[in-house]
Amino acid sequence: MAFAPGKVLLLGEHAVVYGEPALAAATAVGVHAVATPGAPRLRAPAWGLDVRPEDGSRVGAAYAALLGALPAAWAAEVTLEAGIPAGAGMGSSAAMAVAAVRALAELAGEAERLDDARLFAAAMASEGVFHGNPSGLDHAVAMHGGVIRFTRDLARPGHPAIARVASPAPLHLVIAQMAPGADTGAMVAGVAARRASDPTVAAAITEIGALTATALDAVAGGDLDALGAAMNANHTLLQRIGVSTPALDAGVAVARDAGALGAKLTGAGGGGCIVALATAANRASIAEALSAPGRFVHATEVAPSA
Repeated sequence: MAFAPGKVLLLGEHAVVYGEPALAAATAVGVHAVATPGAPRLRAPAWGLDVRPEDGSRVGAAYAALLGALPAAWAAEVTLEAGIPAGAGMGSSAAMAVAAVRALAELAGEAERLDDARLFAAAMASEGVFHGNPSGLDHAVAMHGGVIRFTRDLARPGHPAIARVASPAPLHLVIAQMAPGADTGAMVAGVAARRASDPTVAAAITEIGALTATALDAVAGGDLDALGAAMNANHTLLQRIGVSTPALDAGVAVARDAGALGAKLTGAGGGGCIVALATAANRASIAEALSAPGRFVHATEVAPSA
């Protein structure tokens, strides 16, 4: 069985599309995948998925793109066990792609020779169907786990700069889905249109990049108060560029009132999840404050690389 984690963006949404750095963390939950011999098929009961490459569905097309980037002999049936919600800003499609490729490689007896370049390319092909112009961030986190700094190379989109982030302190996070997710491609396109016509949006994108650099220093120094302040400022900028919603803002307010050091939306916005930076002492109480019937809430500890 293969596994790929979900992700949260601590800072850098939308700005990462334009070459600014992003700070992301893997979650303890994600997607498990098992490949079995048979005609190509992708199943994920938790998400209500049962597709084939040629069935005309969007997920089927993504699976076809993924298989097209792999040796033909690897094509098979893959069953997914999902521990994260789909379309909520937690990198579900990237985790799906990375876990599926790893499972297919295991079935083919090629797991030991599956290199990062092939895995990244296959996941990028799949993500392109869902998101049009993906930065590669989501599947970089799904591949590497931990906490990473990601910078897109605008001249060579398939060759980002990825670096693990070291810290003397673990990050205690609470993730809560406040509303159904929006279409990532549409959200990115909307920001692009506003950026082209509104100088304040372009300026906010640059400010998000500068905040991310500040946050990277805070993580490296174990300064969680500074990291939380940067997350709060990042949320304000995301509101300014038009990707937050009343439901996301309400979740952020609840988390902060419950003692979060910082809280913001995570992902493309328009719906989906928030992420709150907690302490070991208040992580459970923040999760309880955000809990509601049927709502996905996940409290986790992420240990950055030493």
